[in-house]
Amino acid sequence: MFTDDSVKVVDILKVHAHKIMGHDDKHTRCVFLLYAEDDDTVNLDAVFIKHSIDDCIENLDLDTNKRSVQWMMNQITTYTPETQLLAGVKFKNGEVLCHVFARKKSGTTQRRFA
Repeated sequence: MFTDDSVKVVDILKVHAHKIMGHDDKHTRCVFLLYAEDDDTVNLDAVFIKHSIDDCIENLDLDTNKRSVQWMMNQITTYTPETQLLAGVKFKNGEVLCHVFARKKSGTTQRRFA
């Protein structure tokens, strides 16, 4: 994945971020993933799928040799669920690009990415 891909993912997440704003579990570490189509696009009606750390390890069939997967696993274990949300896009080639959203004090998110 390249820098342009990361910018593309940020744009995708901006379009879809409202779908996870109501998530109010501030104690469980998880990642919300959108799944890209074969052409690396994400449909407007795509739904975030919530994955726990265990789910990522056991059920997602992730290629842990990919740097983007290693980075996602680092993010899921280091972000602060009380003040942040982790969301990303999983591509057909196995790459996963994620960004951390800062929560607003009301429990929603704002558009700042880390």
